Amino acid sequence: MHDQFHIKLKNERLPKYLMQSRSLHIMACILLIIYILPFAVEFSENWMMLLGILLPAITILILTLFKRKLVNDVNNNRIFRILEAGFLMMGSMHYLQTDKNLPALLYGMSAFFVLFLLWMESRILQDQYILLTSRRLKWSCRCLQRNMAGMNCRPS
Repeated sequence: MHDQFHIKLKNERLPKYLMQSRSLHIMACILLIIYILPFAVEFSENWMMLLGILLPAITILILTLFKRKLVNDVNNNRIFRILEAGFLMMGSMHYLQTDKNLPALLYGMSAFFVLFLLWMESRILQDQYILLTSRRLKWSCRCLQRNMAGMNCRPS
């Protein structure tokens, strides 16, 4: 006889969260494309910088728009967020070196916001389970840890 049962919870807000996640990928890619536009004017001097940032930004943008299931995977989403945060921080550092403080602040805050989203999405998009045993009822997810010890779950 089984002494414990796992019940997977269905997150009803998951489609909304995934749509918000995709829209934030698009916004980060647009910021990267805006950052790289001045380098397109001097293509002969900055072609490596242009290709090094423009190709990943366009790739993430195309995958976000046309391959939704690929972006909805938690691991792929995490990789895209890390790439976006790194490139946005690189843009912020570039603007700091050229003494343009307002764009540096914008790109730096965007990078930290993307990292915050990475942390939040790791909490929201994970699977949630309920563990039923003869002695306790436990919700197992990182954002909500409750253990009701002593709760009588036996049939009467």
